[in-house]
Amino acid sequence: MEQFIWLGGQQQLNKVNINPINLLGSTVNFQFNVINLGVIIDDLLTMRDRVLRICRTSFTNFISYTSFEGCFQLRPAYTALIHAFASNRLDYCNSLLAGSTDELTNKLQSVLRSVARLVLRKLKFDPIKDDLCDQLHWFPIRQRIQYKLGVLVYKCLQGAAPSYFADISPVGNGSQHLRSATHENLAVPRTDSSHGPRSFAVSGPTLWNLLPVVELETTHIPLKAFKSKLKTYLIIIAYDQ
Repeated sequence: MEQFIWLGGQQQLNKVNINPINLLGSTVNFQFNVINLGVIIDDLLTMRDRVLRICRTSFTNFISYTSFEGCFQLRPAYTALIHAFASNRLDYCNSLLAGSTDELTNKLQSVLRSVARLVLRKLKFDPIKDDLCDQLHWFPIRQRIQYKLGVLVYKCLQGAAPSYFADISPVGNGSQHLRSATHENLAVPRTDSSHGPRSFAVSGPTLWNLLPVVELETTHIPLKAFKSKLKTYLIIIAYDQ
């Protein structure tokens, strides 16, 4: 089924007055949101519809998971199942949520807290923040997005990312206070669009330029080691705030 959508700011979309088009003998209507690879994309690129769908389906599935908890003889197996569910729902294509509003981030954070309470057998209003860090070693939604961006930039610099990602390149010696004089920042493209800062071409290098080179050793270590160091760093900044 063909789907067409106009993307842009509200003022830009208000100027569009094109009605349905004819494509190979079929009439195709423009839509306010479309689904691509399982991700709902709205015309304003707010990702609001995607977040609301994640929240709705997640809380619905929580009920079914609690009903067959007793089927697992080993508690770790049940915990692994719930964790896999959370990672699949919350982390899938989450780099698209870079720069999203606090409102949407908080909605996803509520899902993460509910998952943690389910795993740790906590009641609905029990405090969970310390358990997220100390027991589960999970970082908040905002840092989960940053983790995905950091790994994608690492792969780009290693030549291991898909060709459709932005061409990321260094520019001069780093001027950020976290960068040593022997390392280079990445070029951050200028953008006049309200959506520009949320694109990977901008959000990826921007995040990378803020990472501490000494602690992470950037691209001079294997991917597995980089992921481990990046996760540790993000957990520290997330729970020290």
